[in-house]
Amino acid sequence: MENYIYSLSSKFPGGLDNTFRLQELITNNGVITTNIDHIDTNDDELKLFFDSSLSQTELDEIDLIMANYTNLNENFKLDYVQDSTQSCTTSTTFVNRSTLNLTGIPSGKYKILWNYDWGVTDPDTTFLARVSLNTTIIDEYSQKANIADITHKIRVNGSSYLDIIGGDHTITLDYCATNGVISCVHISNSRLEISRIQ
Repeated sequence: MENYIYSLSSKFPGGLDNTFRLQELITNNGVITTNIDHIDTNDDELKLFFDSSLSQTELDEIDLIMANYTNLNENFKLDYVQDSTQSCTTSTTFVNRSTLNLTGIPSGKYKILWNYDWGVTDPDTTFLARVSLNTTIIDEYSQKANIADITHKIRVNGSSYLDIIGGDHTITLDYCATNGVISCVHISNSRLEISRIQ
């Protein structure tokens, strides 16, 4: 077993919040193929233990991981978009209600939340909605209302946990009516929210 020693204060001036997270970043890195056994810390010393010696390419990659390491409490935590107004459509193809644009978020596990009120103006109309991350549908909702009254609103809440690769992403909430129906479906008090949990 080989070990490599680094200075915590020089490599992590903002502090190292979690050695297990650092080990996970090294383990899941495609460039570093040598298995990391464990990590020890002692005062200002950080010691990485590997099954065998690292190549120069792997050492360079570890330097890069450390240089880009950011504590979770300094990372992307929460963003949201909400709209309390009411909108209506007679479209039988999806139209956008809300869009949450995310720029340069780090890789990690995220919780996405959504909620909205909906209603119809015709008892034969079915309300359809979907929540998507980029082009991937996270949730689909379809329901026929029993009360055809625009003042009667039905609340929908949902959530999903996703592993998201760092970069730019878009979360959307779209809605429409069923085919062949020309009456209005309406949506209001909508919110899209994302938070990083790991």
